[in-house]
Order: sequence, then C-alpha cells, then structure tokens
Amino acid sequence: MFSSLRQVFSLCICNESSAEAGVSSEERFRSAHNDFSAVNVSPQCVAHKEELDELFRTRPYLKSKDHELAYFVEELYKAIANGDTDEAQNGLDILHMKLDLEEKQIAAAFRKFDHSGDGILSKNEVAFMLDYLGFPDTQEDVDKLMSIVDTSGDGSIQFAEFLNYVGKVGGTGKLFEIRRQQIQERADFKGSVTDPDSLRKTLQECGISPEAQAHWRLTASESELDSAGQLRPCQQAAIRHIRNLAQENHERALPELHRRVQKLGYTDTDLHMALSWVRELAPLIVHLNLDKVGQFFVKDTHYRNQFETNTSGGLLKTSAREKWERGLFGTAYDGAKPIERPKYGVQNIWNDPRGVVGARQYGDSYIVLKDVRLRCTLSPQDSANLPARRLAVLDYYAHVLLEYSDKELMETIRVAEKGDEKVGDSEKVVEKWGMYKEAQLHGEIDLRKHVDRLVANERHKKNAAWVESICKKNGWKLTWMDEMRTQLEGRQGGVELDVQQWEAKLQKLKLGRAGDPLTSFDILRV
Repeated sequence: MFSSLRQVFSLCICNESSAEAGVSSEERFRSAHNDFSAVNVSPQCVAHKEELDELFRTRPYLKSKDHELAYFVEELYKAIANGDTDEAQNGLDILHMKLDLEEKQIAAAFRKFDHSGDGILSKNEVAFMLDYLGFPDTQEDVDKLMSIVDTSGDGSIQFAEFLNYVGKVGGTGKLFEIRRQQIQERADFKGSVTDPDSLRKTLQECGISPEAQAHWRLTASESELDSAGQLRPCQQAAIRHIRNLAQENHERALPELHRRVQKLGYTDTDLHMALSWVRELAPLIVHLNLDKVGQFFVKDTHYRNQFETNTSGGLLKTSAREKWERGLFGTAYDGAKPIERPKYGVQNIWNDPRGVVGARQYGDSYIVLKDVRLRCTLSPQDSANLPARRLAVLDYYAHVLLEYSDKELMETIRVAEKGDEKVGDSEKVVEKWGMYKEAQLHGEIDLRKHVDRLVANERHKKNAAWVESICKKNGWKLTWMDEMRTQLEGRQGGVELDVQQWEAKLQKLKLGRAGDPLTSFDILRV
C-alpha cells in the first residue's frame, strides 16, 4: 500500500502528451508501481464507491488535485480503499455538505455577475467578471474565455457552463482569490470561531438571507461574518429594519442610476465596479482628535458612543440623538443600554489618505475599522433627522449612490475603475463643508479586534513614542498621514494576473475541456 495518497495523485495525473500517445491510466500506473491490485475496493464499500463514481460523473472537476475539495475527496478515497464503511459514509456526508455550500456560493457568484438577471452571462457581463476578479479584460480576453467556457456556442455563459468553469478553476475560493487578496490588504483574514449552523441563523436575524450570506462568503473573512453574528437582539432588529427597506430602494434605484451613469459617459461595468468598491473595499473610518481621546485608547478596551461617554464631536443632547435613532431604526433601540447603541463613522469612499476632509471637525487623525461591513448602515450625509428610507447597507447601496452629486459619482467611478484602486480627493468633490457619507456602526468596536490601523496626523510626530505606545497596546498598525498617500499609491497597480499567468489559466481550462486530468480515483476497482 502507498505511504501517501498524494503519491498516487502524482503517479496518476494524466498529462497531455501521454494521453495523445494512447497510454491508459492503468498502464501508466503499472509502470510506476507494479501492484495495481493493491487498491481494489473491498465489498463492504462498493455502494460508497458507486456514489463517489456518480459524483465524478456529474462533477468531473472533483478529480483534480487542485480543487479546493481535493482533501475531502482524498480522505473519502482513503476510507473506501481501506474498507472502512463508517469513515466512508462520514466522508460522503462531509463531501455532500461541502458541495452543497460550494454550489450555493457558485450560484451567488453567478447572480453577482448576471446584472440583467436573465439567467445568462453576456459578453459585457463576462468583461465585468474578468475586471472584478483581477483578470485581463480586453475584448480579446473575453473572446478567449468564451471560446472555452461557452460550450453551447450561443454567445453567452449559461449557469451550467459557469458551474463547470468554476469547478475547473478549482472552486469559488480560487476564482475569487485575487479579489480576496485586495480585501485582505486592508485587514487580516481570520478563521471562524462560531458554529456554522448557529451563525447562519443569527445572520438571518439580522436580515441577511442565506442567499446574501453565500454572496458575502465569496469575499468576506470568517471573522467578518462572526462579528455580525455577535450582535444583540436590538442591534439585529436595527440592521434587519434597514436591510428590508434598502433592498427594495436599491432595486428601484438601479435603472435610474444606470441611465445617469451612461449620461455621464460611463458604462454599466463602471457602475458595477463602483458598487463593488463601495461594498467590499472602500474603508470605513472614524475621525478622532488624538489629543482628546488618546488617553482613553491607552486605558479603555472599546471605542464608545455618546451615551457612554457623555461627550460628542457634534450635538451633546442625548435626547435628540435618541429621537434621531428612533426615526432611523424604529423601536429597535428603545430601552437599549448605552453600550448597545450605535457608534458613528464615515465611509472613505474616495480613498483619500487624509480620511474624509468634510469630517475633520471630529479630528484630524482616524482609525480604520475591520470586521464591521455586515453590521453597518449607511447614509448619504449626516443622519440627523434623515428618514430611514434614505439609509443603505453595503450590498444594497444604489439608492444612496444615486444621491451623490455628479462630481462625487464621477470621482467614485474613477477611484474604483479597472479594479485598481486610485488615490482620491474628498475635498474637491464635497460642495459643502461638513458633508460626508456617514456610517452607523452596530455592535461593539473592540479596540483590539475591530481596528486595523491608526492614521495619525503628522503633527503628532513630536509625541511619536506616545502614539506608538497606543498602537502597540491595541495591536494596531501605525501610519503617519503624510506617508499614507505613498502607501495608497503603492496599491494603485492592483493585484492582477499578468498576461502570462492569464494565458496559463486559459491553457489549463482548454486541457480540462479536452479531458479532465485522471487521478488516483480512476484506478479504484471493485
């Protein structure tokens, strides 16, 4: 018997040259190892082998050692080869569960790119997909991919073809790998500590449907999902209330937003890249005055709201804030403890290294948040006295984007275009001082868990040791504001495949179309 199942993989992968020479997988195996009969399947695992064969028949890409589920297939194969019926059944159950989750995420990915909602991906939608994923997206590149994936030859990609394509790429994780790298540059990804079933139900209490959860899982870290799963009932109710309103308003606003973007001389792809930028990448920040709050960051564990501190950079009356929050979130926060109420920040939509110039009344330094994207609500301006219908969440944002001025909208598109973030200027687009895109933050802001970095105004360099001690205590990265531009400009090239890498991916897809690589699973015999 083999010392490692991966040895079997490496011995039995079918390369193109041997296939053309007409050499069978069995002959290749015998030439590498003389004991082919050693991997016969024991009688008690025949049914498990047949079920695995059916999975291979309907999903041939599962035979590839490069697929994300290869480990689970490998473990199942090992149990079948060893005649361990309990482990074989357990392996099948796990594989079916993983496949179900993966195929839900593939469906979410398809919906993400199918902007027209007609159940197929047109060439324009494929161009957006390539751009979003960090792949070359010229018309020639679109045509090359279509020639491989569009097996029906109808000039579009149907869901079954997309399913097969994602499988051959290696799964949704590998398809979205570059996009996830872009997101990871802003905050480290962490694993989940929450039971998946419990997390799914808790997120539904926030109004995040299973379909929306699948969508978020394509790009969000597990810690991002976990963070939303820790919300208290009043916070869940507030987000659920806004999500329900925002979904309807987003869908109603999209047609008008498309027309407006086209009138400004941009394409639908430009619009969807802008919405993707807002949803996944645009920083969420809190401006602060280090002279006033720095001492609390040394002593405290959390960023706190006005109800907890009895201080504010804006209105001091908590009774007025209560009234405003009732207008926004209904009765969700009635009777809530001070610690449970929202905190407030801003969206750095235009990727300005200074933060949001219109919000500098709150301070000339800022902290960059992480793991708050699923638990924030958003408004086109300061939320004081706004009706709830004008609020959004990150995945239903079109109606807020529609409220942007032409200058704001064009700068958002410029920053987001081609998936390579640009350094923007929040000062040149804001027509009135004090205007900013507010974020209402629901749930705790733990200074160690939910802050990625401090961007400190360079005037604090004279007290650099003190600033560094704040960051060290809380585990933050420190960037001086005059150095932040250089850091952002360094990311302008984006995380993308070069031409050679892209051609290699296309070649691999072509080979997969001609016949998927044969692995050790082809030599299992009853």
